[in-house]
Amino acid sequence: MKLPRKVTHVLWRLCKECLPTNAALYNIHVDVNPTCPWCHSAVETNLHAIFLCDFVLTMWHVVGLQSLVQCTEHETPKEVFDRVFHQGSKDQCLEVTMLCWSLWYCRNKWIWDRANGSIFGVRNTTNCLFREWAEAQAREENMKIGGKVGDRVWSKQSTGWVKINVDATVFIMGGIGVAAIIKDNQSAFVASRVMKLPGEWSPREAEALALKEVLSWVINRYMHCEFQTDCYALAASCNGSTGSSLFDTIVIDCIGLSKHINQVLFSFAFHYANNVAHVLAHAAYSMTDVGDWFVTPPNFLVRSLELDSII
Repeated sequence: MKLPRKVTHVLWRLCKECLPTNAALYNIHVDVNPTCPWCHSAVETNLHAIFLCDFVLTMWHVVGLQSLVQCTEHETPKEVFDRVFHQGSKDQCLEVTMLCWSLWYCRNKWIWDRANGSIFGVRNTTNCLFREWAEAQAREENMKIGGKVGDRVWSKQSTGWVKINVDATVFIMGGIGVAAIIKDNQSAFVASRVMKLPGEWSPREAEALALKEVLSWVINRYMHCEFQTDCYALAASCNGSTGSSLFDTIVIDCIGLSKHINQVLFSFAFHYANNVAHVLAHAAYSMTDVGDWFVTPPNFLVRSLELDSII
């Protein structure tokens, strides 16, 4: 089940029983009262904070999920979730997870900010979280290119293919830096190029120029190439229709150049997945000539390339 990261983080800590409840802090000799800040009638364990406190029991009853999350003090949070995911519907499981996050969030707001901790407040927080999550899913769906959402971390291509990450940066003092990193299907560094181009260009035009320069460079070198950019407009235009702006004219040139390569893919990646090319493009600012590296990367890129491999 797909969930917001902040929700999965709380659920993971809850299942591991390592949420910083009052009891947990008291056990590591922090000077706090170990009792529950809401009901003041029991020690605040992970299980109590989310499932057994009088306040949260009322909340689970109000939302109609009390039978699904009902438990005893001898169970663990993980056992409760195992039962929820086994017996509940997908919608019920989603609501339980969102409410768990909201309970912990509102509990902390009450402790630190003395914000009103009411059942209405918990449900309102959950509704806001649901709405934000739905909107995020809709945006992600709209950003699909060829049925695929952009990579959030760097990923290798299939056997026989190379992945070419392309990026550009616009310098305040004029000119742009364009760069490309080529890696094979084993994630090994193959080559890279960086150069500085003169002129005044918009960020989108700079990204398109970077792709054009890289396409010109790799023609007759590789047969199967995936070109990846963190400019969504560029990736979408290369896979769809174009207009008549300067940006679109450069894109048309790129498409024309790509026809000289046997197989080509144009894809979008989020910034982090394109970080190595981003670092290299910035390096163009201090360069006076084209920088090419083959087999062995420049020293200043080694750390960034290692991070790609770790992820």
